[in-house]
Amino acid sequence: MGGGLSNILVYRPGQLGDTVCAIPAIRAVRENFEPCNLVLLSDTHRQQNYPKASEILLEFGLIDEAITYSPDTSFRLYEILALRREIERRGISTVFYFAPSGRRFHQKLRDMLFFKWCGIKNIYGLKLKDGESNLQRPAHETDRLLQMLKVAGFKTPSAVHFELSISAMARARVDRLWHDLGLTKKTVVAIGPGSKMPVKRWDEERYRELGIRVAALKDMRLLVLGGTEDHPLGERLCEVWNGRGYNLSGQTSYMESAEVLKRCRLYVGNDNGATHLAAAVGTPCVAIFSARDLPGVWYPYGNGHTVFRKDVECQGCMLYECIHEKMKCIRSVTVDEVFSACGRYL
Repeated sequence: MGGGLSNILVYRPGQLGDTVCAIPAIRAVRENFEPCNLVLLSDTHRQQNYPKASEILLEFGLIDEAITYSPDTSFRLYEILALRREIERRGISTVFYFAPSGRRFHQKLRDMLFFKWCGIKNIYGLKLKDGESNLQRPAHETDRLLQMLKVAGFKTPSAVHFELSISAMARARVDRLWHDLGLTKKTVVAIGPGSKMPVKRWDEERYRELGIRVAALKDMRLLVLGGTEDHPLGERLCEVWNGRGYNLSGQTSYMESAEVLKRCRLYVGNDNGATHLAAAVGTPCVAIFSARDLPGVWYPYGNGHTVFRKDVECQGCMLYECIHEKMKCIRSVTVDEVFSACGRYL
């Protein structure tokens, strides 16, 4: 029971990008209830090697405990009962519903009934009829969550801060990495060429060409960042970057990745978690977006970034994979314009 502290539940499913975007709102919840025991409820995909929100937030010390469930098995009665027991055991009476926008009515109804069944009296942020339509909907997911808190009567920060605290151990490991790779007196650019959604991936050939051009600049080095699933792609890219590229995909913890990104002059990547992490530590981003979603919702947060997103007649499709239109939105972004944008930062 957290030594007499009240247990506050935050429901936030998703992976790295979803998690980073929610950090200012999660911080604000803690500040409103301090001292408290902050418990995250989030999903974990057993068959996929996706980043887990629970691991990310525990590593940065932003939550105290985590309860996870698998969406693949969450409709099995024993899974539902086990989840309910975990919540009831902690005596939780307050939950903040930070599900990403676009949740359907039947999903929200199911979630509300579940939380009430668990004995939770105060459910904030869960409206069956979307009250957001009466408000000016903020462009960005981070602002949407903070506005949700504000509308519910909670204090929110006057300026948005991510404030990711990085341990001395993580900094020391990155110090060694910088030394071993000879990066100390170099200009370092991070590249994030992966994404779990095929529709969000800019062509590998274009990253290859972009990297060749950037690597040719004086004292320049490139670091590929991503998950273990991006490692083969990172190897292929580094092979053609004339010994100026290093593949760190799957090699660093979340905290170490944040420290690596902090030391880079620039980050270039797709609509993925590394993009949000780079923005959170204050590194300028050149981000390449498909038009599957509304503009602005998932852009790197804050000023000083450049986002390429081309309007097309089929925008807002929300597709996972685009076969019929051959990804014409993201493929309309050229190497020339991305390299030109990089030049403005370098």
